[in-house]
Amino acid sequence: MPDQVLHFRAERHGADTSRIVPEEISPDAGLLLASVTSFRAALMSAPTPYLVFTKEGETVLVNESFVRVTGYGLSDLPDIRACLTKMRRLPAAEMEAVHAGWAHSQTRASSKEMTVWTARDERLVWRIQTSDPMIWPDGRNVIFQSMFDLTEQRRLEEEFRRNQEDMASANIALRRTLDLLFLSLRAAGVSVFTQDHDLRYIWIGGDYFGCDPEASLGAQDSDVVPDELVEPLLEMKRKVFETGQAAHQDLPYQKEGKTFWCNVQIEPWRSHNGDVQSLLGAVSDISESKATEQHIRTLLAELAHRSKNLLTVIQVMARRSVSPDLSSSDFVDSFIERLSGLAQSHDLLAREDWRGISMRELVTSQIGHLNSDLSSRLYTNGPDLVLTPVAAQNLGMAVHELSTNAVKYGALSVDGGEVHISWSVFEDDHGRDRLRLSWLERGGPKVVEPTRRGFGRFVIEAIAARVLSGSVDLRFDPEGVSCAIEGAADSTVIAQKQVVTEAPLS
Repeated sequence: MPDQVLHFRAERHGADTSRIVPEEISPDAGLLLASVTSFRAALMSAPTPYLVFTKEGETVLVNESFVRVTGYGLSDLPDIRACLTKMRRLPAAEMEAVHAGWAHSQTRASSKEMTVWTARDERLVWRIQTSDPMIWPDGRNVIFQSMFDLTEQRRLEEEFRRNQEDMASANIALRRTLDLLFLSLRAAGVSVFTQDHDLRYIWIGGDYFGCDPEASLGAQDSDVVPDELVEPLLEMKRKVFETGQAAHQDLPYQKEGKTFWCNVQIEPWRSHNGDVQSLLGAVSDISESKATEQHIRTLLAELAHRSKNLLTVIQVMARRSVSPDLSSSDFVDSFIERLSGLAQSHDLLAREDWRGISMRELVTSQIGHLNSDLSSRLYTNGPDLVLTPVAAQNLGMAVHELSTNAVKYGALSVDGGEVHISWSVFEDDHGRDRLRLSWLERGGPKVVEPTRRGFGRFVIEAIAARVLSGSVDLRFDPEGVSCAIEGAADSTVIAQKQVVTEAPLS
C-alpha cells in the first residue's frame, strides 16, 4: 500500500441519497478508488435496505432500496433519533429510553426484530442486523444496518397460528359432537359402521355386537357378527353393491341362550363418478320393541278369546234368565243386574292388567249393590288369595247370584240375618292343593228348596264347577242356604299371602 492515502468526503446527492467523492487522488491510488467506487455502487443498488450511521448517530448513507421501501431518504433521517421517531412512531415519553437502549446496542453487533412504519403508513416487520463498528473511507467509525422484510413471513406465521387454533377449536368441537353422537347412539341402542368393496370394516362406532371397534378394523362379518347374521348380512350388502339401492331388514340372533332382534339398514356410499365405493350401515337393537309387538299380539289374541267366552256367558245368561212367569221388565232388570255383576269382575281384572285379583276384592265388588246395613252383616275369613282371571270371573258370578238370592229370599231379607263367607287352600287325599269357597247363611227365614232351577243355580252348580274343574255342594237347609265350591288350586290360585281373620265385609 502506498504511503499516500485516499481521502473522501460525503456530498449530498439529491434529496434521498449521498455520494462519496475523493478529495485528492494519489497517482498510486487508482486501484483503491475503483474498489471504493464498486463498493459504493453495490451498496446503493443492493436489494436489501441499508442504513449507515456514525457511532454518534449521524446518518451517513441510505441506499435506494431503503428509500423505495420506507419512503424516507437521507434528508428525512439526518440522525438516528429522527429515524427512530419517524419509523417507530413512539410517544415522546418513551423515546429517551429507546435512544439509550439503541446507543448501548451499537457497541457490538446485534440482531433484533422490529415493527416500523413507512412514510406511506405501511406497517412492516423487519429483522434489523447491526454490524460491529467499521472504518468509513473518510476515516469515521460507522455502523451498518441491514434490514430484512419479515412482514409477509410474519403474516403467514400469524395466519398459520390462527389456522392451528381454528383447527384445534374445530377438533374440540368435532370431538364433542362425536361424543354426543356416540352417547345418543348408545342411548338409542344404535351402532354404525362403514365397509369397503371387499366387505372389510373401515370404521365402527357404538356397541356393535360387543366387538372391539379398533381391533375389528379390516375384519369381515364372519369375524365380528353372530353366526346367524353372517349370511343374511352378506346377502344384503352384496345386493346394495349390485343395485346401488339401500336395504333394511329385521334379523333375529342368539345371545346367551336368548333370542335378540336387530334392525339393519345399509346404504351405498358413492365416489365422485357415481360408483358405489363402500357401504354405510346402522344396526339398532329392537329386541324390546319386538317383545312389545309380540306381547300386543298375544294380548289381542287373548282379548279375542276372552270376548268370545264373554259373549258365550252373556248368551247363556240371557237364555237362562228367561222364565214363563217372568215379565219382560223383570227379565230386563234381572239381566242388567247380572251383567253389572259380570262387569264388576271385568273392571277389577282390567285394573290389574288381567294378571288376577284378590278374593276379598272380588267378594267386595259382587256385593256392591247392597246397602251399607246389609253389607255389614256379611263376614269374611280366609287368606289373601290372588285368583286367576278365569276363576275370578266365574266365582264372581257365583257370589253375585248367592248374594242376590240372600237379599230376596235368604238371611239378608230379614233383620238379624248374617252371611259368613270363607275360603281356604287345602290338600286333598291325593296330595293336591284345592281351593274351597264356602257360603253360609244363618238367622234368616226358614228355607224351602226351590222347585225350579233358575239361572242363579245354573251358574253356581254348572258353570262354576265345569270351568274351575271342581265341584259344587249347594244345600237348602231349613236354617239357611249353604254352598261350598271347590276347584283345583293350580288353575284357580296365583298366589297365597297372609291369613285374614273373620271380619265384616264393609
